[in-house]
Amino acid sequence: MTTDSRSNNQRPEGISIPADVEVFIQKISDYYRHQDINQILNCVSNSFLHQGLNKKDFETCLRQSYILKYLTRLRITILTFKEEQNIAEINGFAESNLGVIPASDPSFPLIEGTRLIMEGSEWKFLGNQRKSSLGLYNVFHQLSAYFVPSESLLYSSLLPKPFGMPSEPTVFVKITDFERVRLPLPPYLVAHVQILAEYKGLLGWYTLTMPETEWIPVEMGKTLGYPKYVADSISFVRTNEGWSAEVVNKGEIDLSLSLQYEVDQSQANWFEKMTCNYPLSIIRKLMPPFKEKPWFLIMPIKGNDTQNTELILKGDPPISGIPKVKENFGNVRISLKTNQQWGGLFPREVNTKGIFMNFVGELILRHTLCE
Repeated sequence: MTTDSRSNNQRPEGISIPADVEVFIQKISDYYRHQDINQILNCVSNSFLHQGLNKKDFETCLRQSYILKYLTRLRITILTFKEEQNIAEINGFAESNLGVIPASDPSFPLIEGTRLIMEGSEWKFLGNQRKSSLGLYNVFHQLSAYFVPSESLLYSSLLPKPFGMPSEPTVFVKITDFERVRLPLPPYLVAHVQILAEYKGLLGWYTLTMPETEWIPVEMGKTLGYPKYVADSISFVRTNEGWSAEVVNKGEIDLSLSLQYEVDQSQANWFEKMTCNYPLSIIRKLMPPFKEKPWFLIMPIKGNDTQNTELILKGDPPISGIPKVKENFGNVRISLKTNQQWGGLFPREVNTKGIFMNFVGELILRHTLCE
């Protein structure tokens, strides 16, 4: 597997759809924009089933939505359309005053496999007719490493309120190649630099930077508060010794990781601890209406412990079914070239423990807002 992805920073253009479907899309957009839940539900078939939600569950989801109550503008772009008799299959994305709505949000059923049904003379949402959630991420490869920072004062200064220092400050660096995903997401690569943070006794990862290669996931992530941007390119290649990945931004290598296999059980045990004990990603929304309120992204790769089950949204676990996960542990060399403040957390080159992971399954991302 070798991926060398040049970036795409262009908003995808929608396709032409039949006039009656266009009328439906405009009508449902207006109902969302006016936060008119009853009218939205009038556009939903009684046979609706989407990501494990029936029509009643969908209504509950709408009334509890952390995004819907703040909408003042919504524009839906359809990327694919296929009609057969009284059923049409669509997928697309929605742009709002808050940004591009994350594809994982079940309040906006637009992911691959979403269907409309003609009932009488009107189109209605039918959903993807799945009794359980389908993951947006089906195959990905990831190279990651943890290490102890060299600057504790800088570490502390990088944590915005209301987050605090953990008892064991830790930096987490990873580059991921999402090879197979569900529309409207395109295949893309992404890098993270994260630091462990504490919030009301809960530990999670606060993201310092997140370069990617595609416009849609960047804009969806920015809506949630991730510090995303489109880099020049990101590569992920297999080498004779193991794996290598790098981020190029503004014409220069910004971050690179290379892993050499040296498997030993102590490394495996250590990564098991890091993955299962700290499965949350903490986000602070930097703009109204969510300013100063932390978000939690529930994304454990192994196990189901999340330290505080009250933070989990009701529904399927983050991973549906039994995934196939292959791991190779080894030594990772991290090279850094950045002018960002967080670059002082570690020297220009670090040698530490690392892991290559290959994931095949149904990964579902959950977000919830914590007061």
